[in-house]
Parts: sequence; structure tokens; C-alpha cells
Amino acid sequence: MGLVKCKECKKPISRTAKICPFCGKDQRSWAARHKFLVVIIVIVIFISLFTNFCSNFFKGFKEGFNKKEESYIENTYETANSASYHEQLIFNWIRKKYDDAYIKKTNEIQKSDIFNSAEKESFKFLNKYNLHFTNWVGEITEIETDKGGEKLFLTVSSNLKGQKINYTTSNCPFGCGIEKKDNVYDQVRNLYEGQKVFFSGNFIKNENEKLDELSITERGSIFLPEYKINFTNIRPFTINELNNDTLSKIIVEESFNKLLNKKEFTDEVCAADNIVVGDLNNDGKKDGIVDYSCVSKMGGNAILESGWAVFINNNGKLNLLLINRNFRSTPQKILKDGTIISLLSDYGPNDLTCCPSIKSQLKVRLINDSLKILQKKPLK
Repeated sequence: MGLVKCKECKKPISRTAKICPFCGKDQRSWAARHKFLVVIIVIVIFISLFTNFCSNFFKGFKEGFNKKEESYIENTYETANSASYHEQLIFNWIRKKYDDAYIKKTNEIQKSDIFNSAEKESFKFLNKYNLHFTNWVGEITEIETDKGGEKLFLTVSSNLKGQKINYTTSNCPFGCGIEKKDNVYDQVRNLYEGQKVFFSGNFIKNENEKLDELSITERGSIFLPEYKINFTNIRPFTINELNNDTLSKIIVEESFNKLLNKKEFTDEVCAADNIVVGDLNNDGKKDGIVDYSCVSKMGGNAILESGWAVFINNNGKLNLLLINRNFRSTPQKILKDGTIISLLSDYGPNDLTCCPSIKSQLKVRLINDSLKILQKKPLK
């Protein structure tokens, strides 16, 4: 048996001795003497590393998704010349991009730089089409006339990609408004505020070679721009008259965005993660499902709530049927018989919080105004 010197009295003692038999000095290392504290330190380090990993994972995932979306938008930016709703979607995406950037700036100089960039890119994009657009989708928010109804003042709003934009004739003293002899005047005669419409027209260019926008402040122009428009056509819109699912999804998302101002969502920041459209109740009309998630307004990435918001098409108007909270699966498509195909991710015993590994396919149906799971099929 080997001998070593005592740390205190320097007398020879056994290498395996925990305490010196001569002076009573504890011979164990600091870690051996404080095992409980070492365990706590290891746990703290592990939690710190794990939190950092998850944060980077989700940040990378989000950035990757945004880059993929940006790539799609930029490619469409170059090729969109006939699909008018794509033009509208891109325009809203451009405005939303600068809305997000404006919030993050820390002083007025930086914010003005963002404002100027937003104005420049918005004009550049629309100028490719000579400031003309056709069949954009919105909702009439104002129908007013002057005394005697000689001129009509009209405002149409859209809320796509999380960005609300107003389009208006503007109630100004000279040269504004839609005259009685204009076709649009007669088209609006049988429409009403709150009605969903297709609208076409031309943006107006101001003397600074920018889009004529009525907000008094930069902040107003960024967060809720109000563009002056020469309307050339406006007509009622119903979700059934177009078979294009992309446009239908835009309308469903717009309906969901209106819910975000409701009392039940005021403590959370919610967004649509996925949208599917199809006939849920076999009436031949397109309905919609929004798969959404919410985080706290106080900050952080933790998801407080996720679920489905189901909208039913009632003669061209989407009405909220139900909100199924904590329905933790992602809808993929709606079959012709109304069956919803959904993907469910569950955690295995050794899975990290970020990465559930067990995948299942669900078949869900809308039965008696409730969502019922008919089948759960494991996926390899």
C-alpha cells in the first residue's frame, strides 16, 4: 500500500486514508468533500448549455424559414406579372419586413433610415407594374359622400402577412373622391362597410417620386400606411368563386387576424403557423383551419398555447366555428370527404424538449361542430 504525506502535518499516511490519523486533516479533494454542491453546479451548467442549444436551434430554424420565405418572395418578385394576389402578398410582406425592422432600432436616426428604405423599396416594386394593380383583396372600411352625394370617399383595408394597409380616395378639398359619373361610384352603390371585395386601381406618385401616403408621422406610415388610390374597379368577393387555394388561405388568415384583437387573446402574441382550406361540412364551399401558436407579450420563446381555429364558409363569409386549444398537431390537407389529415409529434423517453421524435398521422373529422380524431397511425 503506497504512502503519501499528510497535507497538514506532513507525516506519512496511507494513500487511501480519508483523514490523517495524526492530525485529523481531511485528505479528500474539494469535489469529494462537496458532492452535493458539485451536483448542483453540474445541473446548472447542463441547463445553461441546453437552454443555449434550444435557443440557437429555434433561432436557426426561424432564420432558415424566414430565408426560405424571403427567397420565395424575391423569386416571385421577379416573375409575378399576372397573379395579382401574389403582387399584393409581396407588397404586404415588404411593408411587414420594415415594420419589424423599425421596432428594433434604438434611435430616431436609425428609424428614419428604415422609413426611407421602406418607401424606396415599396415604390420600386409597384413601379414595375406602372403603379397599377388588379383584383387585390380587402374589406371596405369606409363609404362616405359629400353633401348631395356628388363625390364618394372610399377606404378599403387589407391585413395580410400580419401587416394592415389602408387604400383610400382621401377626403381632401380638391381633385379627390370618386365622381357620380365614374363606374366605381355605381359599383359601390350596393356594397356595404365590412364587405369583402376585389378592388383594382392605381397608386398615386407624389412629387418626391414615392407613393402618396397620408400618414403624418413616420411611425404611422410604417405601422398602418394609408395609400391614396385611384380606384378603377371594385366588386364583391366570395371565397367560392376562385378555386385557387393560395388566395383562399389569404382570406382565412385575414379572418384569423381579426380574432387577435379579441379579449381572449389580449395577453398573448399569436400567429398563424399553418393554414389549410377545403370543404369540412360537405356543403360544396371552402372552409379553413388555422393552426396557431401564442407566446407571452412579456417576451420569451415559450409557447403558452397552440391549437386550431376553424372557420366555416357561410354564403361566402367566413365565420369562426370553434377554437380548439392545445390541439397539438399540424393540419396538412382536407380531403374531398371533409377528413383532415394532420401530423402529430410526440416525445420519446429520451427526447430533448426541442425535438420530439415520434411521428403519427391523424385523421380528424368535424362532427357536430367538434373535432374528433378518427384514426392515429404511427409513421416510421
